[in-house]
Formats: sequence, structure tokens, C-alpha cells
Amino acid sequence: MKVAIGIFVYFPYGGLQSDMKKIAAELASRGADVTVYTGAWRDTERPAGIRVVELDVSGASSHVRAVDFARKFRRAAADADVRIAFNRFGGCEFYFAGDDCYGAELARRRGGFLLKHLPRYRTFSALEKEIFSPASATKILYIAPRQCEEFRAVYGTQKERFFLLPPGIGEEFVPPDAARRRECRDGLGIADGEFSALFVAAQWQLKGGDRILAAFSRLPEEIRKRLRLDFVGSAPGSARRLAERYGVSDRCRFHGVQPRAEEFYQAADVLLHPARKEAAGNVISEALGCGIPVISAGVCGFSSLVRKSGAGIVLEEPFDPDSFVRACGEWFARREEFSALALRAASTLHLRGRAAAAAEISLGSVPERRA
Repeated sequence: MKVAIGIFVYFPYGGLQSDMKKIAAELASRGADVTVYTGAWRDTERPAGIRVVELDVSGASSHVRAVDFARKFRRAAADADVRIAFNRFGGCEFYFAGDDCYGAELARRRGGFLLKHLPRYRTFSALEKEIFSPASATKILYIAPRQCEEFRAVYGTQKERFFLLPPGIGEEFVPPDAARRRECRDGLGIADGEFSALFVAAQWQLKGGDRILAAFSRLPEEIRKRLRLDFVGSAPGSARRLAERYGVSDRCRFHGVQPRAEEFYQAADVLLHPARKEAAGNVISEALGCGIPVISAGVCGFSSLVRKSGAGIVLEEPFDPDSFVRACGEWFARREEFSALALRAASTLHLRGRAAAAAEISLGSVPERRA
């Protein structure tokens, strides 16, 4: 069976890109002939057993390039048995909903009525509507329960077209034994009696890195002197300057992009994820898989895992900086309790299997699991 996958841009360590790569590998392992079409492959490595085709996409703006990519992808993948879109564009058998509902987000934004008439917003709205219109046959692979509700509320999409996927953390995200945790902490220079608050993100501001620095600067001195912030991912120079402005740079470690992120989780004491926008939040499931409690924004789809397990604190929307400061203080005071709940969550929550479920549904090898 020929499977064609379309993704605008591939770069390592992005959440959507990671899901795409895992699902492509799973499809290939089941005997599918998989080709990934992209407008740009920004990685030195290419997956074994999978063809990668870079399409010549043109356009002066992102929305124009998106339309051009969709058109060229459909033409290049015309002979595929199954086509899976990982960005918003229609005409495929499946769409992997790695993002929130664009129409619902636009309605919530101040000035949304005016914004929707601008070319960029009008184009992306039309691309999304093409997928979710009741007249479309595209099936939707989605990753957080509220996505289905929002898409159906905006577009009237038939419920039977939605298929909920489980989280998809790797087997390396597990609670460490004492020796392994000590090794990871020593490797990061975490001292005895010191606690690590971890932030993992490819998009620094969108995922709330600046919110963390602001909150940290307001914590009581007795907490700040025992807590350090470990930032993993692409942090711009402005992040370091902001830490200096808040007077907390001495408690911050900027590690950049890391290929073995599990070692940071296994050394950490809490994950902070006060994101402004997050359809699911793989970092939340990865932290819980490692037995690490989480302080998460309520906008994150996987904040439901934190609520369900009690392994952390969910910040209600709209985001309130004061509530975030209080949540950090509460976690510190109850850290042993939250850590015990996170360790229990690691063994009781269903945190794995996304790629396998997506492959089963798209290849039709098992009965379809509907929303």
C-alpha cells in the first residue's frame, strides 16, 4: 500500500514533526510504501526505509506557500492509496490534527472579526474548512478530547469522522531508579538539596518561557535559592536578557536543543508548561511518563492528564500570573505528595501507542475506533 504524508516543514524536535516521523516509521514497519512530501527538510538525517521528497514551494508569504504546497502535494501524491496531511489542507484521506481549531481560536481573539478578512487568516480558515466541512470525506486523527468538540461546534463535522489517538511517548520516558536519577542529576550539576524546574519547548515564548521567568522572580527567596530553572530547546538571546532583567540569570541553565531529553526529565523535580497555545502538549505526557509532576496551563490538551492523575496543578484560563506564582509555591510545599502521584501516573495512565493507533486506523488493519 502506498502512503503519502504531507508536512509543510520538517525540523528535528518539533512536536508535530516528531509525531509525523514516528507514524511514518510505524507505517513502514507494517509494509507500507511511505513517502514524505515537504516544502523543506531541515535535518541532516533522513529516516531509513522512507522516501523524502522536497517540493519546490513558492510564495512570498506563509499562507501563499501553504496553498502552493497543498496543490503540489495533491498532484505529486495522486497515485497514493492513503494520503495523510499533517498541516491544514484538504483533499486527503486523513488529517492529523496537531493544532487547535483555527476557527475557534480566531473567534476568541480580540479583533477576530476584522482579522478573518485579512488574506492570511482568510486563507488558513479556508484550508481548515476544506478539511472539516460536512461535505468533506477526510477522517481526522486528533490528540486531545476538546479538539473534537471545537471542530464540530465550528464546522458541524460528523462525529464518525473523528478518531482519538492516545499520547505517544517513547519507551525511554520512564521513571529512573535511584542510581540513574543520581547519574542524570550529576551530569547536569544539580546539587544535593537543589530542585530542578524543567521547561522543554521548541517555541520559547509561545510555550510560556517568559511567564516562567516572571513568576520565578516573584517567588520567596527561600524557594528561589533552592530552585533552578533548566530550559531545554531553542531559547533566543532575548530569553537570557530577560532572565538578567528579572535578576534570576544565576538560577537559569539554557541547554539548547537536546537529542536525549529524557535525561532532563529524569533529573527534574517538576515540569513547567504555562503555554499560550497547545493542542495537546507531548512534554506533559513525557514528564508524567518519567514520574515528574507538572504545572500546566489549562489551554493545553494534556492538562486533562494532570487533572486526572492529580500529579500537579492546572492553571485555569485566562492565564493569571499571580495564580502561576501561587502554584509554584504550592508545588514546592507539597512536592513529595505531587511526586508520589506522578510516579503512580507513570504506571496507570495510558501514555503510549499513538503511532501504532494512527497506523492501524489509516491502514484499516483493525476495526476503526471512533470518537
